[in-house]
Amino acid sequence: TMFGSLRRTGVVVVPPIDFRPDGVARLTVLGDQGPLRDALAGLPDRIDSEVLRIGEYDWRQHLFDPELTDRQFDALAAAVECGYYESPRAASVEDVADRIDAAP
Repeated sequence: TMFGSLRRTGVVVVPPIDFRPDGVARLTVLGDQGPLRDALAGLPDRIDSEVLRIGEYDWRQHLFDPELTDRQFDALAAAVECGYYESPRAASVEDVADRIDAAP
């Protein structure tokens, strides 16, 4: 019942669903803007939802980084975005740290 609104045309829930001890369930949901908006709007009133990330889905992500914490993933994403892995390197460790408000 809780996730009934996610069972609709145009919305795909990608396993696994991470049920955390604090009562939070974290999951990846795919679809176009309209069906996703409708699915979130259709959740029961007692369920708060928060969109953490919007973008293109890459199924390989979970194959290569299943053990990364959210903070590690943010650091990796910031490094890619600012050019740390480019050749020649376009950013430093300090640039990546600044981007995520962390010490180098």
